[in-house]
Amino acid sequence: MGTTNLRFAVMNLKGQVVYKEIIPTPTTDRTLMNILDTRIHQIIADCASRGIIVVGIGIGAPGIVNRATGQLIYSPNMKYATSEIRTELMRSIDLPIEIHNITKCMALAEQNFDNDDGATDIFCISLGFGIGSALITHSELYEGANNGYTEMGHTLIKPNGPLCACGNHGCVEAVSSISAIIRDAKTAVDRGEETILKTQTPLTGKKVFDAAIAGDPVAIQVVSNALQYLGIAITNITNLLDPQRIVLLGGMTNSKDYLLEKIVPIVQENHFSVGDIPQIQVSKLGEDAGVIGAASLIMNHIFQSASVDPVDWQLTRPVMLAD
Repeated sequence: MGTTNLRFAVMNLKGQVVYKEIIPTPTTDRTLMNILDTRIHQIIADCASRGIIVVGIGIGAPGIVNRATGQLIYSPNMKYATSEIRTELMRSIDLPIEIHNITKCMALAEQNFDNDDGATDIFCISLGFGIGSALITHSELYEGANNGYTEMGHTLIKPNGPLCACGNHGCVEAVSSISAIIRDAKTAVDRGEETILKTQTPLTGKKVFDAAIAGDPVAIQVVSNALQYLGIAITNITNLLDPQRIVLLGGMTNSKDYLLEKIVPIVQENHFSVGDIPQIQVSKLGEDAGVIGAASLIMNHIFQSASVDPVDWQLTRPVMLAD
């Protein structure tokens, strides 16, 4: 579940996405629940007609999730009244349903399916309309004491800075997210600054990045400001947690070369520890990271259950439904 789109996918136990679709995120909670319930039932039925066994449903949601109750406690960018997403779906779906924060799901996907060197300490950052983050430490997803854990996007980076969706001022998300870049680009256009962005309607993060890469001075300034704060925030993470690897995900990584070119030198310049900085890379899983991670919630559920023998499952067949 994203602020812009809902992604539905079917994944097998090898982490291969064998079906997916993307639809716009609805603006009301009732419409959201109707779409989730309808599409999940349709996908389960379609899988059954092709002899595919669906064993569970994983959901990644943008916000703070109580894993024990399945409640979406707080989502600054998706202000729905409905928090009981899992409970509502379980009324009509007789399958295990797991829900977690979407970036935490992405971190599980990175650990399980994009971790060839066996790293045990990974910090993941989702760079989109908002900014989310998650920590894998000692090969386990860090959950924290009160559900509101590792939210780098809502750490203070610019005192008295722009208003953030969470209600605070100067959060990393408020100055470095795609929404912040679009806001600052629009401000420059409204001031009458000479820029190619005046002809780019509607403005998107990709258009601003493309203009910066093409050499537009205004776009360069807007993107550089955002990435300067992002680089400082990542430096703070490296100095605080010393992860082996930092993985970047989300829409901003579509401009991965430019992104890394701007961020890595900032981290190198301000890194406290002796030795090299952590490896900073863009996820190889691309836009599928969220659904693969959501399906991983069910994978973990299955293999941690004493009543399920993994040998019984045909590992090459699509058996996961992820939302």
